[in-house]
Amino acid sequence: MFSSLINPKALGEISKDLGQIFFATVFLTGLIGDQVNYFTIITGLTLSIIFWSAYIITRKY
Repeated sequence: MFSSLINPKALGEISKDLGQIFFATVFLTGLIGDQVNYFTIITGLTLSIIFWSAYIITRKY
């Protein structure tokens, strides 16, 4: 039903942007901040990789 409304290229670009946001705000802030919180760093890196992977997958279609 919604398959005609969803543009894979647009979803890929959104995923790429979300990956960059998570990388910059969660991962890098966790490294640069006063207190290093490893859970936050790993979470930020994981979310970045997930969204970047979604971008790579949707780019093929």
